Amino acid sequence: MLSRLTTLVVSVKYKFTNGYLLKENARLAPYVYAGAGINNVSNYWWKNKDRVNPGNYISLNTGIGLRYSFNKKFNLSYNLGLGYFTSDDLDFRTSNDMYLQNTLLLGMNFSNLKKQKTKNEL
Repeated sequence: MLSRLTTLVVSVKYKFTNGYLLKENARLAPYVYAGAGINNVSNYWWKNKDRVNPGNYISLNTGIGLRYSFNKKFNLSYNLGLGYFTSDDLDFRTSNDMYLQNTLLLGMNFSNLKKQKTKNEL
């Protein structure tokens, strides 16, 4: 496509480490997700050539991922996502447009910090 794509997606995620299929504290935590997004496409890289029709486009998104927890605080995640545009006006080809996104993430978990004791617990 040779253009800049900026995407905002709202999705629903299903974690397999939910206590039914896998333990909630499993080191390997697979997940799937699906949602929809708004995408802004621009001719940022090739301003003098018509590679795309700049504008905002709607996409349907889905993906799979796997998180590996090193400990309670740090994890490494890989995500493979697919976006399918609902319009074929994006480029000058006759097939509907899609994109594939790979993400590798080093994460830090803040939710496992020590809780302060309440008056009832004292």
